[in-house]
Amino acid sequence: MIDSDPVVRMYLNQMIAQVPSTKSYRKRHLHSVEQLLRLINEVLTMAWCECTRRRAA
Repeated sequence: MIDSDPVVRMYLNQMIAQVPSTKSYRKRHLHSVEQLLRLINEVLTMAWCECTRRRAA
């Protein structure tokens, strides 16, 4: 959906670019839409693994 919808991609790029300029946010932790998607995938994968591990126990 993100690759096929330029409006969604534009909003995601704007969101990433709008990091507050206060001291606690000076270091950028997120640099691209691709990085955001990799991080979301990692979180969902870890949550799914934890959920299946708990069900097996």
